[in-house]
Amino acid sequence: MKDEKEIWGTFFAVEKYYIVFERSSARQLPWWSLLLDTKFQHCYIITPLDDGLCLVINPIFNGIETFFTSRNINDLLVDLANHSASAILEYKITRTPRNIPSIMISCASTIANFLCLTHSFFLISPLMLYKKLLKLGACPILYQCPFSGNRSINMVGV
Repeated sequence: MKDEKEIWGTFFAVEKYYIVFERSSARQLPWWSLLLDTKFQHCYIITPLDDGLCLVINPIFNGIETFFTSRNINDLLVDLANHSASAILEYKITRTPRNIPSIMISCASTIANFLCLTHSFFLISPLMLYKKLLKLGACPILYQCPFSGNRSINMVGV
């Protein structure tokens, strides 16, 4: 098994990161969820690694949950698209990784820090992160229109 330093080195060496946006699955949503768009209440990262594993980084209320899954990235994304995801973006880091600050405001600011985005502290909602990543050239893999509910899946290049 890899040690922590080797895992994080592998995390920043991969080419593609998949950011999943979804409605929160918690039964009792925190009070601030009333301020969020209903389709963009939570976000997390899935990263395919060299050895066929996928690393999932999920910022939760009291920390960051990380785990590995042996599922194929394509199967995992299709499963998320069919069940819980409102949107999935593919993004490539273009900046040099830096130390992640110890204070995280939200899941969106935590993910923005992992993706080395500037001014990530101010990206407090998943919808703000989604819009920022689209401006930076992220490729939409899945999007569900908030008005009509129509879903569009683009698995080309995954």
